[in-house]
Amino acid sequence: MQTRTEAPNRTWQLQQLQEVLVAAYQHPIYRTAWEQQGYSGARIATSGLGDVPGTPYTPELGIRFSLPTSRREQTALQKQLLPLLLGPSHTRFTQLSIALFHGIDPYKTGATLTHLLQGRRRITRTYHPGADRAALVHQLNEQQPTLLIGYPSVIERLAQEQIAGRLSIVPKRVIVFEEPASNRTLRLSEAAWSVPTHYLLQCGSLPIAFSEEQTPDQLIPLQNCTISERTTNEFIPVAETAIGRLVVTSLLHLERPIVRLATNLLIREQELGTWQLPLGQPHEVLWFQTFAGGNTYLDPVSLGDIDAPGLKQFQYVRHGIRSLTMRAEFSGSPDATFPKIHKRIEVLLAERQLTGAVDFRIEPVEELPPDPNTGIFHRILHAS
Repeated sequence: MQTRTEAPNRTWQLQQLQEVLVAAYQHPIYRTAWEQQGYSGARIATSGLGDVPGTPYTPELGIRFSLPTSRREQTALQKQLLPLLLGPSHTRFTQLSIALFHGIDPYKTGATLTHLLQGRRRITRTYHPGADRAALVHQLNEQQPTLLIGYPSVIERLAQEQIAGRLSIVPKRVIVFEEPASNRTLRLSEAAWSVPTHYLLQCGSLPIAFSEEQTPDQLIPLQNCTISERTTNEFIPVAETAIGRLVVTSLLHLERPIVRLATNLLIREQELGTWQLPLGQPHEVLWFQTFAGGNTYLDPVSLGDIDAPGLKQFQYVRHGIRSLTMRAEFSGSPDATFPKIHKRIEVLLAERQLTGAVDFRIEPVEELPPDPNTGIFHRILHAS
């Protein structure tokens, strides 16, 4: 039996998705957000869909697109997009659409997807705790969500209900939506549910979840983390079938993935059986988030060819990766910033150097002149 996303007319589905992307690119909010990140509509669409016969990127389609406002518009768009966005088979194109919609604009898209997802009771449900706490507790007790995402105040409130015995749910993970969360929030959460509690930070155009220690080992892929807008106090329980399933597969088909993920995230998904790594292809998927202060971070890292024998291992060395080339972007004094970045990279690599098979050494390869408009400059690093 075929699912909705496995219908015979695959070309039609791809064309529908493509039209949505083209139309979204024409929307000024979305286009501005894309272009601010250095992505053009052509690069986004062709890199994801252009290799599929029958789906060339055609910006001349001239399709009008607007955020759904009326109930009729919401229903129409829901019927058109949900088979693509949330199909049960989690196909490459389902995941591509989720990734691109998240990459457009995290706040406006959150509102749109919230509308689209209303009624998908098994997958996602959005609550507004506040006016009627008893009703919320009753709903959660009925639905038994396995992932909690909420502002610190919301998580604390639910934890108190759980400790008092009025709420009886068994989440597998708790995400505090917005950093910093207080130690009180974390203590209450872990006392209530005895499961890991993580911060949810904004990283580029997408929130990415970190643990309290904020190390990439703790990164969590969350395809639903932008549904809650920061201007509201929403709480989102997500069914287990939706956790970490719609993010990863298609990202490697983009020239520069909108979602930057640490390699170990992909490996974790591989171990869960939800994603398979294409062999022998260069990928730019590794993202080092640094905390050296200022606007310092490392851009996606080229992993080069990945050897097949090491696929099931959990660190770079066992993957047969022998070198990493990094483009570090700095704003400020290079003399003051670079040593901190250099040290952070050494720590990150050391954390994964469990076998001792490769001793990563980091050397500056090239420094590009500062941008005259922004003052940002780049230093190319090589670890081997």
